[in-house]
Amino acid sequence: MRSFQCQSLCILSIVISNKVKVVHAINN
Repeated sequence: MRSFQCQSLCILSIVISNKVKVVHAINN
């Protein structure tokens, strides 16, 4: 259960960072 929580958090952070990269790419 704990490992699954960590995995989902890691995936969430990766997705958010990717969205931020896309936004910066669009702005630039």
